[in-house]
Amino acid sequence: RQYGAVVLDLERPALAAQARKLGVAERVSLRGALSHREAVAAARRGTLFVLPSVDEAFGVAYVEAMAAGVPAVGTRGEDGPEEIAAAGGGIELVAPGDPAGLAAQVDALLSAPDRLAALGASARANVEAHFTWGGCGRDTVAASHAVYHVPGKLVAAGNYKVRGLVRPQIDLRYKGNFYNPGTPPWLTKDRSS
Repeated sequence: RQYGAVVLDLERPALAAQARKLGVAERVSLRGALSHREAVAAARRGTLFVLPSVDEAFGVAYVEAMAAGVPAVGTRGEDGPEEIAAAGGGIELVAPGDPAGLAAQVDALLSAPDRLAALGASARANVEAHFTWGGCGRDTVAASHAVYHVPGKLVAAGNYKVRGLVRPQIDLRYKGNFYNPGTPPWLTKDRSS
């Protein structure tokens, strides 16, 4: 098997030395920083996208790879990978700080082409259902209706789906200024607040 990795430029020399030490340097291609276009193209060429980060706020890189039908492996306990997995699959989660468990998961997936193909189809479907710009926009607008009055539409507080993620109700209260308590300082098109 041939493996490719996109790594930070400052980590590349140490990783290349480690690959030589382990005797796998001829099987590993370490690429440094890529432009956005190059990074997306590299993700699309992949068989499996692996990002075992322990500090991922959301993980757009997972979604970009999954949009191309490339299944992903992320870390359990991280908001981004957990939320992407909960939204619909296409991503496998491993324990953080467990290189042997990560290697076993990667090997298991690469050794099972049918499972890998099904996971890739699930990845693409998950992104199409939950992580497109249009879908994110619609979900954000729906959630904002619970907080702000939108002319002609007032949505009650409750649980709303945002970016494909279901979050419990958040208690948001507008605090007006003391000149006009409780009334937002803006007017909507129908002149109501």
